[in-house]
Amino acid sequence: MGPASTRAVASGVLGGVGLCCVFLPGLLGLLLGHLELRSIERGDAPRAGLQWARAGVVLGWMNVGMAVVVGLAWAWMGLSRGS
Repeated sequence: MGPASTRAVASGVLGGVGLCCVFLPGLLGLLLGHLELRSIERGDAPRAGLQWARAGVVLGWMNVGMAVVVGLAWAWMGLSRGS
């Protein structure tokens, strides 16, 4: 098995960075992870990147979930201040 593809590693790294910093890298990690998983299934990308791509997808979805929770909390706080 050869090395993981750049896209697979980038998806995992961006997913992790998105959890630490901001929303956009996590979203990019999610997108790249899905694209890489599809490429791996078709045989276009090395299977060595499978874990990196999965990590990008999982961390990306965690990032989306955190953004939703923060957005709802922010909206709730804004609505409760207006009352």
